Amino acid sequence: MSDTILWPFTINNIGVLNTTSNIEEAINSLLTFIFSIRENEILGDPNLCSKLHLLLFETDKNILDTMSSLYIEEAINEFASDFVRFKSCIGSFDNNNKIYNIEIIYEIKSTNEEKVLNYSLEILY
Repeated sequence: MSDTILWPFTINNIGVLNTTSNIEEAINSLLTFIFSIRENEILGDPNLCSKLHLLLFETDKNILDTMSSLYIEEAINEFASDFVRFKSCIGSFDNNNKIYNIEIIYEIKSTNEEKVLNYSLEILY
């Protein structure tokens, strides 16, 4: 197993890459990148994606909680399991802004530290 992160960079809000030596920043960038793309969007690896986009039209909080946890765990196990271990995720629904906020708790394997990544999914209804 490798302790080297394949993507040691962060992406700012306009898509510019910045290198980083901070392992937490690099992992958060990697996870955000994976959760944000759909199947076949990456030419070199069309399977690099998550299924979170399938929840864009879901309004039932129980389904959002269950399926987002499943899709996040699946994506981490598939694409980031060399670096992180999925622990849990907690979702909250913001009806005013139509956003489902997800607090993803993961463990960095090389340091055994638990970290939190906040990810937001816009719901269209």
